[in-house]
Amino acid sequence: MCWGGNFYGEVGDNSPGVERDSPVSTGITTAIDISMGLGYHSCAILSGGTAECWGENDYGETGDGTTNFENDLPVAVSGLTGALSIGLGDLHSCSVGSGGDVHCWGYNFDSELGNGPTTDSNVPVVSNVSNVIAVAPGGSHTCVLLSSGTVECWGDNSSGQLGDGTNNANKTPVTAISGAIAIASGYSHTCALLGTGQVACWGYNGDGQLGDGTNHDSNVPVI
Repeated sequence: MCWGGNFYGEVGDNSPGVERDSPVSTGITTAIDISMGLGYHSCAILSGGTAECWGENDYGETGDGTTNFENDLPVAVSGLTGALSIGLGDLHSCSVGSGGDVHCWGYNFDSELGNGPTTDSNVPVVSNVSNVIAVAPGGSHTCVLLSSGTVECWGDNSSGQLGDGTNNANKTPVTAISGAIAIASGYSHTCALLGTGQVACWGYNGDGQLGDGTNHDSNVPVI
């Protein structure tokens, strides 16, 4: 069930442009995980390990092999199997597989898909990372939590959102922090819940989103 703004069909009930102020059905009945994009698309993992997405698709972020302006109903993500969880950024999407692999699709100008090139992909591509248990795409970057508790990130780093102590973009994963048990990304910042119960954040901080009492960006994690 979805509700809210629906200009790009992100509610998924084939009624683009109709403001939905109460829940409506997408027709999906076997979802085990769901994520809303930072922009205008949504995706769900189904119980069989496949995925369906709907909403904005200018850059292939619904993963069905097209770049339609939008998909107003859920469409199957092409070729994706064995998926356990999913996370959406602004214009890209990523899933975690049962083997700890990551597949991403959509916009890739800043290498946020993690496969090396900077070419958009309207179907899933394999990211250069393994042993992943959670993924958290941001605006133009992506972070993952490894089974070891390490957080690795790649993509845009103009605000320090990769957390590696630089502001250099990276096509390949760089380490941000260890000892994490959960992660989340905003448009240009990232946070990790540590095993100690503390929360560490890094990246853009113009509105105080790092929670450290300042409004200064940080390219390293701050508690």
